[in-house]
Amino acid sequence: MTEIKQLQENEIKAIYNERMRHDFPPMELRPYASMKKLGRDGLYSGYGYYEDGRMLAYACLYTGTEFYLLDLFAVLTEYRDNGIGSRFIRELNEQLPAKYGTFIETESASPGTKEDENLIRRKRIDFYLRNGAQRTGLRSFLFGVNYDILFLPACGAERLTEDRLSQGLKDLYMHLYRPVYGRLCKVFD
Repeated sequence: MTEIKQLQENEIKAIYNERMRHDFPPMELRPYASMKKLGRDGLYSGYGYYEDGRMLAYACLYTGTEFYLLDLFAVLTEYRDNGIGSRFIRELNEQLPAKYGTFIETESASPGTKEDENLIRRKRIDFYLRNGAQRTGLRSFLFGVNYDILFLPACGAERLTEDRLSQGLKDLYMHLYRPVYGRLCKVFD
């Protein structure tokens, strides 16, 4: 039987040291000190997906007033390609406290990028689309990386306009990246 468990600060730190640093390139990984500070401010949380006490996957989210932003999502290497990621993201979306939904940043497939890297990027986008996320038409530029923005609506949430989604994402980024917003962090409609 599987269960989703909200992670405590010490559990996030252990996963950061044992898994996240191997699962994500350094440029994609928020420093642990930032996770800790945001978590203590009630703005960041981690979730583990467990079966019989074994962690299969984990996710970290920034919590805004009306939206979530998926920061990290990974299935442990030994459990990949078994549908675990799909089950986890759907169950997590059902269990998250009510908001409008979750923004998902996915690296844009782009000319000039190696084809195998673009293939991986398209597969990530397809994964989220298969699991209920929607294309938004929004893009962002964060610290030198271009992202396509997907949106996973909360279960039963009203459908939002593109303008509302754009403003929601801008509000999240302004809060998270205020000192560099407009220079190293931009949203494009």
